[in-house]
Amino acid sequence: MPAIRTITSNPDLQAFIDGLSGEEFVTIDTEFIRETTYWPHLCLVQLAGSNEAVLVDPLAPGIDLKPLNDLFQSEITCVFHAGRQDLEIFHNLFHSLPRHVADTQIMAMVCGHGDQVGYERLVEHLCDKKIDKSQRFTDWARRPLNDAQRRYALADVTHLREIYAKLHEELSHQKRWDWLLREHEKLIDLANYRHEPSNAWQRLRLRDSNEKHLPAIMALAEFREKKAQERNVPRNRVFKDEALLQIAMARPRSKEELYSLRSIKQQGLDGRLIEELIGILDSDLDSRQGPVLKKSPKGKKPETMISMLKLLLKIASEQHGVAARLLATSEEIDEFARGRPGPEPDDWRYELFWGMAEGFRSGELGLSWDSKKNDVRIFSPNLKQHLAQD
Repeated sequence: MPAIRTITSNPDLQAFIDGLSGEEFVTIDTEFIRETTYWPHLCLVQLAGSNEAVLVDPLAPGIDLKPLNDLFQSEITCVFHAGRQDLEIFHNLFHSLPRHVADTQIMAMVCGHGDQVGYERLVEHLCDKKIDKSQRFTDWARRPLNDAQRRYALADVTHLREIYAKLHEELSHQKRWDWLLREHEKLIDLANYRHEPSNAWQRLRLRDSNEKHLPAIMALAEFREKKAQERNVPRNRVFKDEALLQIAMARPRSKEELYSLRSIKQQGLDGRLIEELIGILDSDLDSRQGPVLKKSPKGKKPETMISMLKLLLKIASEQHGVAARLLATSEEIDEFARGRPGPEPDDWRYELFWGMAEGFRSGELGLSWDSKKNDVRIFSPNLKQHLAQD
């Protein structure tokens, strides 16, 4: 078994990146830990070109990862699997994203290999190999890494080259590149990777009844996000969502009132935050103009409509060989069943599913059981162009 090279110096990293100049694509993965921090702590970078795969140790003394960004800004396609967290790490480091990105999980979904298909499954299905997962719970911040850990890490990019090549061929054969490009545009939207404290309230699960408290909720969420970023701790270490909402609704004016809240009693609160919190709550929050929350439609949740739409989605997914989750999320189905509009006709998913969904909701399309074929039949001559039945 060939020795695994770990790059720990700037000259070696620069030389390896320079050697990739003629590549069409490079596969990339990272190992990181985040359980106790706000920002992910990068512990290892794995890279594979056509001739060599290496590990890069970002914890090595004095190493500068800038050559990685030179790679990202080149014409080489950077291939990840389920790469959102990897891209977040590199955005934090370089304040930019690779120019050309491919995500094999998205590619696999477009090709019909399942919803959010995992790397291990693709390795088995497309490469006919198995991955030893015994090292999956490694503490990647510890040094030195043993041979088994290094082999495990490197396998995340070596098999990925074969996976990418096969999915690339499938996409070309199925002529689905346009669908993939639209999904990749969503992946590399910079808004996904900006941690703006002023937008932190959007992470919260809010009810209609929270709207009158929204200015306070927004101010407290922004305060908590800033503190979490400054201290590099998870936001719930500052105070939990439940505490944030209780504080916003109760608007305590003193330390005693603050500590009378159930969630604060249970979690506790850093005493250094109390004065700032009271100051926020004492400010003229009601003069702040908050956005209007998206209202939940009144009345009973349309369970039957949701079930029928999910059945229609399953049919469309199987008919077109595209992962159902890529065509419609549960949230989109739920909102559509309650009367909200679906994607516009220029969305690639409209032709495959959402056009049919609109027809079903308006009563122009129906479902019945075909006893001869032992399958569901869609009976609407006006919408045959959306899903022709065999």
